[in-house]
Amino acid sequence: NIIDLLVACHVPYRIWRLSGSIFLPVFLLLKLLRRFVQFHLLKSAMCEMVEALPFLLFSLIVLCFFFCGVVFLFESNHSSPNSVTTMSQTLWLTAVTMSTVGYGDIVPQSSGGRAAVAIF
Repeated sequence: NIIDLLVACHVPYRIWRLSGSIFLPVFLLLKLLRRFVQFHLLKSAMCEMVEALPFLLFSLIVLCFFFCGVVFLFESNHSSPNSVTTMSQTLWLTAVTMSTVGYGDIVPQSSGGRAAVAIF
């Protein structure tokens, strides 16, 4: 077990350094986690989540590029100061909208662009 190895390496390290370490004694406490059933449940849930993560990220990227194209189709004719004029600005708009940050530096001007961003 990696935790046992780190704890075992701590003893020679303290002898060599002859002073206390702040981080390595924490690994002694991590050895206690093996005794708790809830920790094993959390560990298995995290492993299953990591297996599903690539599909989730792929789906988000596909949705982002799809709505990027839809918004660009609606917004390519407008020339307001903070409207969408290039594809990179549209990608920025969809990424900011998807992450729920919403800076407001680029906003859609047409009703179709606003509807597409609202659906997204």
